Amino acid sequence: EVGLEHVASAIHESTKPLFDAVGDWCDARFAQMYAASAGEKSAYVMAVTSTLAHVADVQPGLFRAAAGNGALQMARLRLAERVMRSFVDHASLARDVDQGFKMRIVKECGEIETALSASFSLLGAEQESPAFKCARAFKSLILLPTESIDGSPLVRDVVPRVLLHHLYSRASADLSTPAKRASLSVTQYASWINKKATDAEIWRGIKGTLDVYAETHAREAENDVVVALMRKIGEERMAA
Repeated sequence: EVGLEHVASAIHESTKPLFDAVGDWCDARFAQMYAASAGEKSAYVMAVTSTLAHVADVQPGLFRAAAGNGALQMARLRLAERVMRSFVDHASLARDVDQGFKMRIVKECGEIETALSASFSLLGAEQESPAFKCARAFKSLILLPTESIDGSPLVRDVVPRVLLHHLYSRASADLSTPAKRASLSVTQYASWINKKATDAEIWRGIKGTLDVYAETHAREAENDVVVALMRKIGEERMAA
């Protein structure tokens, strides 16, 4: 058992530089989604899916070899989950979300999931992965009317931070985002929530924007369905 733990540790350490580089590269591509056109296949999706296939072809022993439930398979799954989370996090931060954007994101989310499953030979492990479940539920979330979100089983697997960030796209333009309030670009904020932030820290930032909105737009905030839903989700599921 100790020997197997050493093997697992060695696999983690030896694959980490490559897997981190792949994850970082995908993060940078996903940051381009805000400028993508809804009328054509997005360049960032083509770049990510083709690169995933490329690294798997170049290193088939790492990405394509059947590995059961061993350490290598788990390392591949962790990388796949990171890429999937990054895509959903970036999509949830989009503020201008029209019908074209919604349909594009639904399509692209499926394309990324398929590419990860095929390129990394996940052998169905992604079906029970929280990150992949969140991605599938997010596709339902962005198509649901706001009044149907609370308590819907379709969005049960969407993690609170993703749900809260997405709700900014349904809120009044007068409600500032945490990124804007902190003088960060969307890309900088996405990097922070992906690599450093805890749920409690994210909620403090979101709550701060809700509190400012309540102070400066008291009448509007009092009857704002989106703001009320955000407070409920944050206080029930993210507050420390």
